[in-house]
Amino acid sequence: MKKKMGAIALSLALITGAVGTAAAQSTMKGNVEQQTQVLQKDWLKNKIAKGVKTAGQKRTTVIVELAASPTSLATIDKSTSATQLQKELTVQKNEVIDGAEKKVTDLVTENSYETVFAGFSATLAGQDVKKLASLPGVKRIWPNIRYKANLKESVPLIGAPDVWMKKDSRGSAINGKGIRVAVVDTGVDAKHPDLKGKVVGGYDVVDHDKTPQDGDGHGTHVAGTIAANGKVKGVAPGASILAYRVLDNNGFGTTDDILDGIDRAVKDKANVMNLSLGEIANNPEDPLAQAMDRAALKGTIPVVANGNDGPKAWTVGTPATSREAISVGASTKRITQPDLSLVGEDKVAHLLLVEGSKTFPTGNAKLIYVGHGSKLEYSKKDVKGKIVVAKWREDELEDQADLAKSKGAVGLILVGADRNIMEWLEEPKYATPTALIYGEESDWLYQSIRAGKLAGSIKGVKQELMAPFSSRGPATGSWEIKPDVSAPGVDIVSTVPGGKYESLSGTSMASPHVAGAAALIKQAHPTWDTRAIKAALSNTAVTLNERNGVPYPATTQGAGRINIPAAIDTKTLIVPSTVTFGKLDPHTGVQSLSRSVEVRNLSQEAKTYSIETEWALGQEKLNITAPTTLTVNAQGHADVKVDLQADTDLPRGVYTGMIRLHDGAQTLKVPMSVMIDPEDYPAVNSVVAKPNTISPNADKVKDSTSLSWYVPAPLQSLDMKALKLNHDGEVEKEVSLSHETQPKVGMNLRSWKGIDKKGKALSDGVYIIELTGTHQDTAYADVGYPVVIDRKVPTLTMSSSFSSTKIKGSMKDDMLDILRASFSDTPDLVKVSWKKYGSKYKKWTKIPVMQKYTGESTKLSFTYTFKKGTMKKGTTKVWIKVVDAAGNEKKKVIKVKSK
Repeated sequence: MKKKMGAIALSLALITGAVGTAAAQSTMKGNVEQQTQVLQKDWLKNKIAKGVKTAGQKRTTVIVELAASPTSLATIDKSTSATQLQKELTVQKNEVIDGAEKKVTDLVTENSYETVFAGFSATLAGQDVKKLASLPGVKRIWPNIRYKANLKESVPLIGAPDVWMKKDSRGSAINGKGIRVAVVDTGVDAKHPDLKGKVVGGYDVVDHDKTPQDGDGHGTHVAGTIAANGKVKGVAPGASILAYRVLDNNGFGTTDDILDGIDRAVKDKANVMNLSLGEIANNPEDPLAQAMDRAALKGTIPVVANGNDGPKAWTVGTPATSREAISVGASTKRITQPDLSLVGEDKVAHLLLVEGSKTFPTGNAKLIYVGHGSKLEYSKKDVKGKIVVAKWREDELEDQADLAKSKGAVGLILVGADRNIMEWLEEPKYATPTALIYGEESDWLYQSIRAGKLAGSIKGVKQELMAPFSSRGPATGSWEIKPDVSAPGVDIVSTVPGGKYESLSGTSMASPHVAGAAALIKQAHPTWDTRAIKAALSNTAVTLNERNGVPYPATTQGAGRINIPAAIDTKTLIVPSTVTFGKLDPHTGVQSLSRSVEVRNLSQEAKTYSIETEWALGQEKLNITAPTTLTVNAQGHADVKVDLQADTDLPRGVYTGMIRLHDGAQTLKVPMSVMIDPEDYPAVNSVVAKPNTISPNADKVKDSTSLSWYVPAPLQSLDMKALKLNHDGEVEKEVSLSHETQPKVGMNLRSWKGIDKKGKALSDGVYIIELTGTHQDTAYADVGYPVVIDRKVPTLTMSSSFSSTKIKGSMKDDMLDILRASFSDTPDLVKVSWKKYGSKYKKWTKIPVMQKYTGESTKLSFTYTFKKGTMKKGTTKVWIKVVDAAGNEKKKVIKVKSK
C-alpha cells in the first residue's frame, strides 16, 4: 500500500511571497512516521524561511527578525511606550549578536531595524545560518531578496490606463470613482501621500478601535496597488478604501478576527473586498471560504490571493478555495528569456532565466560542458568567453553561478533542474548570467552537448510567465479550477507606511490588481454581480504559456492573465466561468457526465457563435459533445449543454481543457477539468485544533480542544493518532485516538479532552494530531497544528515590599520554551495582570512580561509602575495574576503602602 503525507502550516499565515510565506503544503511518498518526525522537527526548531541559503561556504546576506516588538507597536498598544520597546529591542539585539559571534565565524552585521520591523541584516556563510537561527531571541531568518519593478509596469500590462480614458454612463472617467474597496489585511497607513483622502472607513478588529493603522506594511502595499494616486498609481486610482485590520504586526490573525473584518466590510457596503491572506487548507467548506461565498451573494465582490506554495498541485488554500470568490494567481511581467539553438539541430531549447540573474547573452555562442561544475572539473577546461553547461545541484546555484563567473564564463545553463524548487540569485553581481532547463528539453540539450554539439546561438524572447511560487489548484471537494485568473505579482513596488515605497512579491500583490480591475468594471457596469465580473475577467483573459510555448494548465493560471479593457468592453458573458466534471474513480468504465453554461449576449444585435472544445491531454479518451453553433438574441441568453464521455482507464490525474466561443469579432473561453482519482490529492486535510493549548483538569477552563478536519471524497477508513514530540521535535510516542470506516465526507468536528481511544489521560507535552485515510489501496496522511497539554500551574513570586509607585516580581512556566517553539507568532503565551482587591473592581490591567523572554530561561521577572494617584494613602490590597496559554492560573494578594 502506498502512503502519502501532506503538511499543514502552524498558524494562519499572511501570504506575502518571498517576504513572508506560509509553510508549503507537500505530498511525499515513504514512511509516514519518519515523515512526521522530520516535519515536526522542522516546525518546532526551524526558524528559517523558504529561500534562505543554508549550505556551503558561500556568504549570504539574511534578514534576522527578533522576538522583541518593533517600536511602532507603541502607536497601537497604548500599554507600552516606544522608549521601552526600543530599550528591550536593543538589549535583545546585542545579546543575539554577542551569541552569534561566539558560534558563527566572520559574522558581519549591517543595517538595524526598529520601527516597523525588529531585527537586523547580517552576512555570513550559508552553512552557519542554522547556528544563527538557533540562538535565543531569534524569531525568524528571512532571505534578502533583490527587487526591480514597479506599478508603472504591472498596471499598464493589464490595461488599466487604457480604461481610465473611457467614460461610464454618467460621463465620468472609469478610474474606480464611487467604488468602495475593502482591504481586509494588516490595516492601512491613511497618512501616506499617495493614499491621502483614500481611506473613508474601516475598523481595527485586533485592537477594537476605529483606527486601523498598519503596523506591518502589507495592507498599505495592497491598498496602494488598488487605489494609490500619487507618485505611484494603482489600478483604480479613483476608488475609495475601507481598511479592516484583522492581522497583527507580525502578519498573523485568527479566523474569528478575519470573519469579523469580512462581516464588517459587507455591512459597510463594500463593493469589492480584497483578502491577500490565507491558510494552507485546501477546503471549500472552511469558514473563511464560506464567508467569501456569502459575501458575494450579498453584493460584495470577494477577490482572494491563491497562495504562495507552488509550484506543486493542490496547494491552493482557504479562502481562495471559495466557489464564488475570484481567486488570483501570480504572473510575471514581460521578461526577456533566452532561447538556445544548436548548429545542425532544428530543435530550440527554451531556457528559464533565474530570478535576479543578469540578462543572458545573445548572439552566437560557444558551449562547454563541465559535469557537476566542481573546481576540479573547471581546472581541466578553458571556459573563458563561453557558456558553461553543468548539472544542477540543489542548494548550490549561487556557488555554481559565482564559480562560472570567476572562471570567465559569460553564461551558465544548468540541466536537470527540479521544477518544484524555486531558485534565485541573491547577489547577481558576483554571478554569471544563469538559466535553467527542464524535462525533455534538458535531456535533449545534455545529450547534444555530450555528443560534441557545442556551437549555437541565443535569441532573447520577451515573455510573461506564471510565478513558480503561485499556488496551484484544484480545490478539493468542489474540484473547482483555482485560481480563476492571474495578474502580475512579482517585484511589485507600492506604498508602505511612513510615506515610503517597497517592492514585494506574492499572490498578495497579484490579488489587488484584480480587486482594482473589479472596481473599474463595477463602475462601468454597476448592475453586474460577482459571477458576471468574474466571467468578464475570465472569458477575456490572456493565455500564458510556459517557456516551450505550451499553455499552462488551467489549475496553474486559471483562464489566464487579466485584460481589463477586454473585460469591460466584452459583449458576451459565459457563466459560470469554469466547468468541472468532478472526480471519478479509476477503472470504473466509461462515465457519462453533463454540464451547462449560460451564454449572455449583451449587445443590441443577435449573435451567432461557433463552439469548439479541446483537452490538453487525454483527448482520445475524453469525448466532449457540444453544439457547434449557437445563436442568441439581442440582450438575450441561452444555455449550452456540454456532455462528457470519460474513459476512467486513463492514467490517474487532473485533465484540463478549454471551451471556446467565437462570434467573428471576439473569442471567449471557459476552462474545464475532470479528474481520474489523482494519486496526489489531499484526501484528508485541514486538520485544526482550537484552542491549541489545553489543561484537561476538570476546572472548566480549556479542558478540551475542538478538532476539525476535511474529507473531500469518500474514504474506506480513517485513523486518528496523537504523536507526542520530545524536546528535539521528534516523535517519541504514538497514541491511537479513533478508527472509523467510511468516515463522513465534508467537514468533521469532535471534542478532545487529551485522552486516548480507551479513555486514558495523556501526559503533559506537545502532540501532533495525525489523520490517515485510505482509498483505492492508498493511505493519505495529514498532520495538523500542535496541541499542547499543560496541567501545571505557573509559579508567581513577588518582592517582599512595595511602594505606591512600583512593584516587582517574577513568574515561571516550565512549558514556556515548548509553547514558544510551537507558537512563535503568539505574542502573549503567559499573561501577568493586576487589579485592586474587592468585588467592585472588575478590570485587570496588563503587566508586560513576555517582551523579556529570550529563550534562555522560563523564569521571567517583571516590574510595574502605577500611575500617580492610583493608590490611596495607607495600605491597598492588590491582586496579581499570572495565566498561561492553557488557562492555568495563579493569583496572589499583595499589600501596597502609599504615603
